Amino acid sequence: SGSLAVELFAGSGTWTGTLLDAGYEVEAYEVDGKARPRFEVNTAGRPARLHVTDLLETGLPEPLPQRPKLVLLDPPRSGAAAVVTWLRASGADRIVMISCDVATGLRDTATLSEGEGGYDVRSITSYDMFPHTGHQELVVELRRRAT
Repeated sequence: SGSLAVELFAGSGTWTGTLLDAGYEVEAYEVDGKARPRFEVNTAGRPARLHVTDLLETGLPEPLPQRPKLVLLDPPRSGAAAVVTWLRASGADRIVMISCDVATGLRDTATLSEGEGGYDVRSITSYDMFPHTGHQELVVELRRRAT
């Protein structure tokens, strides 16, 4: 309770409510400022703030006020390559990535898990959201590797 979660590519709060229900305070980041009114409705009176910034162009402001327990991200098809360095440096205990592209999701997972200071893959689950198409959703859970 009261632990910090960071949500990247938050939209209007697709996952924010779930994070709030789990007891997290949420710092959410989204590129499209038009998402703010719906985000505020979805999180009214709860400990969540939306920051509008282009994560793919300018990245995230550093440092965060505290180390997050969890980072949840739902990047676009191009993936999360632009924020992987930040993710590794965040020190978050857990990262959960929801990728709408298997190739970029696996690429970003490999980068997050490589070398010293990397993350261990705890689970990868694929969901066939649109049967009879090539589209798959990938949900990856990573935990910070003990040093």
